[in-house]
Amino acid sequence: MKPHTMKSISIHTTAAALALLLSTAASTRAQTSFSDSLTGGTLPTNFNLTSDAATRAPSYSASGITMATNADGNRNYFRTNDTNYHTASFTAYITVTMEVGGGWGVDRPHPFFGIGTADFGRWSQPDTAIRTSYPDGEITYAGNPGYFIVLNAGVPNALESGRLQGFRQPENLAFANALYDVDGTDLVLGEVSTTALRMTYDAAAQTLQYDLDYAYAGDGSYAAFTSDQSTGAIPIAQSVIDGWAGGANSSLYFGGTGGTEKPLTFSNFTVILDQAVTADPKLTVVGFNGSGEFVIDATDLDPGLTYELKRGTDLVSFPVTVGAAVSGVDSTQFIDAAPPAGKAFYILEEQTTVE
Repeated sequence: MKPHTMKSISIHTTAAALALLLSTAASTRAQTSFSDSLTGGTLPTNFNLTSDAATRAPSYSASGITMATNADGNRNYFRTNDTNYHTASFTAYITVTMEVGGGWGVDRPHPFFGIGTADFGRWSQPDTAIRTSYPDGEITYAGNPGYFIVLNAGVPNALESGRLQGFRQPENLAFANALYDVDGTDLVLGEVSTTALRMTYDAAAQTLQYDLDYAYAGDGSYAAFTSDQSTGAIPIAQSVIDGWAGGANSSLYFGGTGGTEKPLTFSNFTVILDQAVTADPKLTVVGFNGSGEFVIDATDLDPGLTYELKRGTDLVSFPVTVGAAVSGVDSTQFIDAAPPAGKAFYILEEQTTVE
């Protein structure tokens, strides 16, 4: 990883001829939060599509975004322009409206909601490559780092028992072999389902959780959201975190395909980041202690990032690292055990990947 400096703030102390320089990597961090009803009639400004192919083209209306239909190969995904969502805790929501289809594959809608690159994998599923198993409805994939939930709305058949089905990736089925329908009856052809999905990420604990509110009747504020089904907290593998930190995008995305003549429509996307870890870092001079060491407090750090305090004698280079790098905390204290006798400058660097 390389330090990425975007802007600086100078703070001069009165205790000595020392200056602090705060550096942040704003261009590669997820934005604080945003909401989009997805009803503007065009591609939302905060998103880009995985593919511009005509066969995968969605349609836009005042009701939301309706995906292409009729084949796994027509799947497409809206992914956020911002990446690095794994560096801060967040809660994201989206509403899915779909009509239940019949049979297997192209007859039923397949909505996806996840975090990762949203690049096409096997059957144009996001971030997936090789199907390594398929026992009794469980699916395991190996592909790009990412996790998703997919709802598979279809009438009963021998394989799937007619359910709304949730998967996560790259591990196995998160929850399945159960019928999720608000009135407890079998899904029937033509039944319309409106489901709100919630994705909650804890950056410090490295866990992801999906909750579903079936028959959701609330608005885009999601104040009325009630969890009817939950995956519980899913531990995110360290290899996935390393993949995201190493340059693989951790965008948020939604998409998929509708079934044959069975529309799939998305509306009311919202992501809310934990403000405690998304505020700009702050440096405060404590001053010299009794041992002649120079003390600096750092607050509003992001636990998902790694920070280093560097020192130089000018504003051109900062060759000296002060203390050890820190991560997993929202505040810390740096101590320069041997500050120079003359003027010195300090810079706090966020260790991120330059894209």
